[in-house]
Amino acid sequence: MAIEPMQDEFHNRSILPDKNNNRLFNNSYSSELIVALDYPDLDDAEKLVKHLAGKVRFFKIGMQTFFHPQGIAFAKELKEQGNRVFFDAKAFDIPRTVEAAIHSLRKIKADFMSVHSMSISLLKSLAEIPRSTKLIGITLLTSVGQTELRAMGIKRGTNDVVMSLADMAMQKGKLDGLVASGKEIATLRKKYPEAILIAPGIRPEGMSTHDHKRTATPTQAIAAGADHIVVGRPITQAKDPLAQVEKILEQIDKGKASAKF
Repeated sequence: MAIEPMQDEFHNRSILPDKNNNRLFNNSYSSELIVALDYPDLDDAEKLVKHLAGKVRFFKIGMQTFFHPQGIAFAKELKEQGNRVFFDAKAFDIPRTVEAAIHSLRKIKADFMSVHSMSISLLKSLAEIPRSTKLIGITLLTSVGQTELRAMGIKRGTNDVVMSLADMAMQKGKLDGLVASGKEIATLRKKYPEAILIAPGIRPEGMSTHDHKRTATPTQAIAAGADHIVVGRPITQAKDPLAQVEKILEQIDKGKASAKF
């Protein structure tokens, strides 16, 4: 029996702003803010995208969303509706496997894709392949602190580890950018002025850091030289996500005003 193709439930569905929400149509889009769409239910993710469409047009698709049965279709729909997509794959495997994944990603036309920076052989292979999606090197996850490094037998500080991984990503892999906590962004910006720098683990002042060990506020990260900040739970779990986005955009503006780069 032939297997029926999976129906694309997102095909021709519009992820557009709610025109009844007047707050959405008086401001330009933010290029710095990337909202992490980490939802078990894609209907919830779609509702948030529509709700924020006049403020945010850049979204991170992580493993939870991408591995949903309709995750690929959802990512493609985001792009078709004029959004930018950061596929946070955190790819880490033998070179051939990661190269194949990058090739498959072309059908989504994601703007960014993340890869781990811990393998020289992988990075060297990535430097040689043609790519339309910009590859962003993961340095050290923001959930990793000094305690975790010591448990792995690493005596160096987090900043030293981040810089070593960044050097590998940029020099061996010729990657387009780096992911690092806001605490390391200023150092990275000085050393790699042309790199795309993305800061996750962003928390507005007074908010829980959840499972992140190395965090920064939106103002701190942007002032330090981040091109983009990734914010998830402070927005997705907010009672009023749009109001939270507006506060974050204000903090981004403050960071721009005090930026040294």
